[in-house]
Amino acid sequence: MSVEYFLDTNVLLYRYSDQDIPDKRRIAANLLESGRAIAGAQVLNELCNVIRKKFPTSYTKIESTLTEIRGRLPIMPPAWEDPPVETVPDWDTLGPPPPEYVFDQRVPW
Repeated sequence: MSVEYFLDTNVLLYRYSDQDIPDKRRIAANLLESGRAIAGAQVLNELCNVIRKKFPTSYTKIESTLTEIRGRLPIMPPAWEDPPVETVPDWDTLGPPPPEYVFDQRVPW
């Protein structure tokens, strides 16, 4: 999958709001359905917060909106989540550093 667009909260708000903004809603829908967009977990958090505060909506409707978005877009996890285990070096098996190791040089992984 080739990602070309990182969708921000405003784009998702344009797509799912009830306000009369047909041009923005159409563009947002096209981006969402393009298959080349991604959104972050933080964007979904912000979306929930804005919908709840600015457009009083039930949690059930917010949940169904999030379910629809997650069905259409890959969601990038938060940066603080642990990386997959296979990408983390096994520190116990690395052994001591070579004698020529200098702390101001980069160690190739």
